[in-house]
Amino acid sequence: MGKELLKLKPNCQGTWYGTLSLPTISAGKTLELEVQAQWPDPPANQAITIEMMPDGLRTSTDTQWNHGKANELHTIFTFQW
Repeated sequence: MGKELLKLKPNCQGTWYGTLSLPTISAGKTLELEVQAQWPDPPANQAITIEMMPDGLRTSTDTQWNHGKANELHTIFTFQW
């Protein structure tokens, strides 16, 4: 497991926008982000969308859903350029 880049308060609701500075990404490279999230009970359809906009490369977006099966999501987002 890598280092924690961002931690939101447990009562965070709605949409959150933010910017993280990551190492330089170049063509032919892959970036994996491990994401863990929890929502209040009862479970509902919840999603996390991550949009990567590296300088000089195409924007890449991925959305992962919990599909109402649990009040948490633990997944790996993989981006390739």
